[in-house]
Amino acid sequence: MVASSWNATHSVGIAILDEEHRTLFELVNELTRAVHYGRGPRGVREILERIIEADVKAAAVAERAFSGVECRSFAEHRAEHAYLRGRLRAFLEILDPADPTQPLDLILFLSSWLTDHIQNDRQRFGPPAEGPVQ
Repeated sequence: MVASSWNATHSVGIAILDEEHRTLFELVNELTRAVHYGRGPRGVREILERIIEADVKAAAVAERAFSGVECRSFAEHRAEHAYLRGRLRAFLEILDPADPTQPLDLILFLSSWLTDHIQNDRQRFGPPAEGPVQ
């Protein structure tokens, strides 16, 4: 099972947001490899903690990039990121070394969340009229 890699179809048209999304894709793929090659709960836990950290950064980057732009969707955007981090933290609490399918369910969730989130960002933000935020 391999999560998809970031490519131009995932672009929201804003370089700094694309870079943050690319990092999240890379971490989901790293998690996928860790599960596939049997790194175990400790390896999964370490990568999940890095995904949480990367998500905090990604949300902050988006907030800074659009701090001067009127956008009613910031509350929704914050809520999406908070939801992701909440799910990941909850998963860390129940991580069961005896259940080999548990991380697979998490990978499916992460892949789906990331794809949906990027689609929402395209609709929410898109490049500003004066050009992409760098």
